[in-house]
Parts: sequence; C-alpha cells; structure tokens
Amino acid sequence: MPFKAKYYIYWVDTDAAGIAHFTSFLRLVERAEEDFYRMNGILHYHSIAPRRELFITYTAPLRRVMRPLLNCGLTRSGPGRLGIGLG
Repeated sequence: MPFKAKYYIYWVDTDAAGIAHFTSFLRLVERAEEDFYRMNGILHYHSIAPRRELFITYTAPLRRVMRPLLNCGLTRSGPGRLGIGLG
C-alpha cells in the first residue's frame, strides 16, 4: 500500500543559507519509512532488520519551511530483504 507524507524542513535542519543539510534528507526518509511501517502494522522492523544500503539522488535543495512530499512504497522483497522506494 503506498504511503504519502509531507514533513516541514525546520531551521535546525538547515545551514546559514537556509538550505537543508544532506543528513536532513536522511531523517525525512527515516521518518517516512517508519510511518509507512506503522501504517502497515509493522512496529519493530528496524530492530530486526538494520539498513545495509541507501541510494540518494539529490535533484534540488530543500529550504526551511518547505514541505516536501515523500511517497513511500514497497519496491522489492524476498528472503532477508525489503526494498522501500521514496520519491
């Protein structure tokens, strides 16, 4: 089941120019991913399946007070693996 969320970019997430630091993207991804799991009744996934890979393509900066839309959904699954796509 697809999941969509919007999260604000806060001052604490940005540099002096008001542009979000690249690690802020990771926090948004983690939040959306956890909300996706919660929506699907999976409450403890991170404790049993640590993240092994992460691929990000940055296309534009995020600035303070923006609310980027994150689309989350299952992209692949199999024994010992789960792929989550965010866009």
